[in-house]
Amino acid sequence: MENVAKTSKFNQSRAEGSESSHEPKKKKLRQNNGNGDAVNTTAYVQVNLWGSSDLKLLMEAMKSFIPHAAIVHTKLIFDDHHFLVDNKAVKISAILLRPHLLEGSHVKPCEISVIYVCELHEIRGKFNKEKADALGLTVKEKYRILQRGDSVKSDLLDIMVHPSDVFGPSIPGPIVFIVDCPTESLARVLLSSESLNGYYSNLSGNPPLSTKVVNCIIHLTPASVVSSPSYDKWIQKLYSAQHVMAGHAMKSNPKI
Repeated sequence: MENVAKTSKFNQSRAEGSESSHEPKKKKLRQNNGNGDAVNTTAYVQVNLWGSSDLKLLMEAMKSFIPHAAIVHTKLIFDDHHFLVDNKAVKISAILLRPHLLEGSHVKPCEISVIYVCELHEIRGKFNKEKADALGLTVKEKYRILQRGDSVKSDLLDIMVHPSDVFGPSIPGPIVFIVDCPTESLARVLLSSESLNGYYSNLSGNPPLSTKVVNCIIHLTPASVVSSPSYDKWIQKLYSAQHVMAGHAMKSNPKI
């Protein structure tokens, strides 16, 4: 009966043009701040799209399919090496591939491609309690401070204890490349790109310990380009990575 009474009251108010005062209040959705905190993901999520200059053409075509255009943001990439995301969970950067042109000629938007580099942050090594005890740490709260990367004062000794004193070696975070190289001319650009030199372990002048190890490469490149000499030579520079061939006509052998 109570629900019937509420419905009747609402219908009467609506007929009088004052129904807003009786409508149930809707909880305002909070904007996700995008800081990687899983606790704050109950609200709506903004969509950030990055791409080369022709991304705006795609967004124009998608306007009629996006009901809430305010939550979709596009960011164009113009620099050869551009950092897109850098938070507590992951760092994502973009590397532009532009064809080598003669002086006076212009690059068309369709001739530009992007490589995305996804790097997860390193995992701190295991905590060694025996070392912590030997260094005079008795307050467990200081363990958390050390885990954050800060040094603490010993409780029993007149020394400072550093994270490297009680934690094992850190494990490098995995690195994934997403490569879209649609033409053989861009494959030659890819092979000579200096922005990727820090990932080649066999490059002369790169100390082994300073080289970042690439774990996986997802190739969106068509088969005709993958089989080209330049692209094959580039793959050999990253021979230790797992290669996922996700491009056109690659379904029969997706991994190498």
